[in-house]
This record gives sequence, structure tokens and C-alpha cells, in this order.
Amino acid sequence: MLLSAAELDLLRLTAWCKDIPAQSVFLDKDAAKTMLDLGYIRRAKCGDSYRPSRAGLELLQRAGYNYPQDKYPRGAGPIYTRRLQMANLILFFHRLGVDVFLHDPPRADGIQYLPSFALRRKAASNLLGGSLMAGFLYTPETVYVPYYLTENDDGIYPAEEERLIGTEALRRGRNPAVLFTGPDNLRGVWVAMQHSGRISAAKSYGVALDAFRVPCMLLPLSMDGLAQLRIMLEPSYRPRLMMRILGKQYQPGDRIVDARHKQTGDAWFIGLDGDIKRMMAAACCSRDGPIHMLFLPYQMEVMAHRLQGLPVILHELSVPAAEAALDIEAGGLIPAPARTKEGAYIFVDWAAKKAGP
Repeated sequence: MLLSAAELDLLRLTAWCKDIPAQSVFLDKDAAKTMLDLGYIRRAKCGDSYRPSRAGLELLQRAGYNYPQDKYPRGAGPIYTRRLQMANLILFFHRLGVDVFLHDPPRADGIQYLPSFALRRKAASNLLGGSLMAGFLYTPETVYVPYYLTENDDGIYPAEEERLIGTEALRRGRNPAVLFTGPDNLRGVWVAMQHSGRISAAKSYGVALDAFRVPCMLLPLSMDGLAQLRIMLEPSYRPRLMMRILGKQYQPGDRIVDARHKQTGDAWFIGLDGDIKRMMAAACCSRDGPIHMLFLPYQMEVMAHRLQGLPVILHELSVPAAEAALDIEAGGLIPAPARTKEGAYIFVDWAAKKAGP
């Protein structure tokens, strides 16, 4: 049996994260079933996650990928829960086609994700200290720093977090921005941001949003959020969208709005990235009539509530319309065969079925 690239990736993800959530919407269920049937991954005793088997780690070694056996398999508890949260975030970025197997901040361009655990696992490394950042999503111009929010958070120290975000060793010449994520819907993200926590000196993420001097975006960890981020990662997506929407009436905006209508002078604003501070600043600076603001369908309710009473006109922009305007291709990829680092195809013995524990 010729192993597919999706199946090998699934095995690598399991070994990289040590546990991956079995019920994640971003998980390739077919690949997981195949690797489970072959015995290259196994279910944790609690049943909530997949882990690599010894045979799975040996297969990865054959392919040129060396991952150590997990010395401390976790059972149910806060550390295990946090591990699954970080793994789900990695599955989210992987579903987007991002390289999620970085060990260090990249020097080359491209879209790549460095999980914070990759830095924390290094011997004698304390670069991140006690920070709560989940990792670093590198694009050619921006490094997005996600924070995984829950309603049980103890709070955050914004000044210390922002100091680390701005460290050149981490951002590598890119402009930093923050992603507040975790819950699978936008309302859940907003509610989690208001949770004050149990440590009196720490701040809620809602307070941190106002304290951070870098852009802060709200991104649900869902298929809606996946579509949002796919749009955000398109180069110059704001002017490209406005040129398609306004056509010949398009006129570039300024530092506050994204475009103006040549004939009417109406101001237009793209709010698809969920940058609350930028959105509020634009709405509060309106002096010559209401601002037209564009949001994705699932963003409309929360944004309408936040903008209530301000001089704005909200417009809904569907994901298919935005993707068509930006020439983003829809659809899946043709499954490709897996290869070793040297380029050889990987065959496994289906007849043997179970590969061992």
C-alpha cells in the first residue's frame, strides 16, 4: 500500500503535538482512520486524542523524521487540555496549508507557523518565559501571534507580552499583530475576552486589547475563522476587494478608511480581519457622513453590537464573493503520495493490518 502525503502528515502532526484532538473539525478523518487501522496511531486511554504508536514513530524515522517517544504521556487534566488546545490550533493552520513544523523563527519568506512549544522544548531555553502566546504565524510582512482564550483564563500581563512580541529574534523584521482565538464562534471569543481571571494583578484579554499597541484581531477557531484567515493572508486584500466592489468609482482611502467612492465621497472600510481597535477608531473619526463597513456573515451580529450608536452602515460580504474577488481557488487537492526526505515513496503493508503498539 502506497502511503499518501495526507496520511504521513497526520502521523507527523500526531508525533509533533504528542496528542491531537480526535474530534477536531480540522482533522483529516479519513487519514486518521487509515493510520489507526494500520496501528501507526492509537487512541489515548481517555479517548479524546490520538497519539503515535511505537510503530508510527519508526515509520516516521524511515521517512527521515525523528520524533522522540513521549516520556510523560498525559492523562485528563489542565496540561493535557492545554496540549489539545495547542494541537487544535496547529491543525487549524495546517488545514490552511501552512507549514506547521518549524523549530525556530524562519529566515525565509512564506507562510509558516512556529508553535511556542517548539521553543519551550529546547534545552536551557527561556525565551518565552511565562508568556501565554500560543505561537507565531509568519507571513512575508506580518507575524501573527495567537492567544488561545477560554472562560477559565487567569488573565494576562499585556506589557510583558508585548515586549516579547516585539523582540526581533521572534518577529524577524515583520510587523507584529495579535490573534485572539480559541472559541469556535465570534461571540465566544468576545465573551472569553471579558473574563477577568483569578489573579488580581493580571488583566483580562479585553483590557489587553486596549493596552496592546499592535493590531489585535478576533478569529474564531472554526471553518468560518479558516475562511477569514485565508482572506487575510491574501496580499493587499483590502484595496483589491474595494476595487472589485466600487469598480471605476474606486478611490484609495487614507490611514483611517480603505477607500472612497469617487462620485459620492462615501468612505468604505474593510472589517473582515476582526481588528476591533481599527474599526472603532474609524467609526469614531467619521466627520463627513457614515462609514460603510464590510464584514463576513458570521461577524455581523457581534460587530453590530459593538458599533451600535456610531455613524456606520454595515454590509455583509459572503465568503464566496470575497474569494471570487480575490481569485482564491476553492476545492480540495488531489491526494498525493507520501515521500521520504530523500524523495522515495513510502509503502506500508496493509495486509499486516496492525503495526503494533
